[in-house]
Amino acid sequence: MMQCGVVVLAAGKGTRMYSFRPKVLQTLLEEPMLGYVLRDLHTWFETKIWVVVGHGAYGVKAAVSRSTAHCVWREEQVGTGYGLWQALPQLRDASWRTVRV
Repeated sequence: MMQCGVVVLAAGKGTRMYSFRPKVLQTLLEEPMLGYVLRDLHTWFETKIWVVVGHGAYGVKAAVSRSTAHCVWREEQVGTGYGLWQALPQLRDASWRTVRV
């Protein structure tokens, strides 16, 4: 059986939402959107979930800490590919080693 993991890119500013709150922390039915995503991903990936954080990192990390996901700090806001690149070292260190570059 092949083991898989998932990377959630949650570092964006969400400027089109016209809010100071990071877009993944915007609420739907009184819960941050990120909470719905992590709960559903946990069903499939258990502890093999990495969340890339950047803008509003402390708030996003607090939301992630209620799950079994791992946080990855994104140094700069330079694009989606960079966010994924920031997660690669932690993915390489995962015990199941399925990431190839």
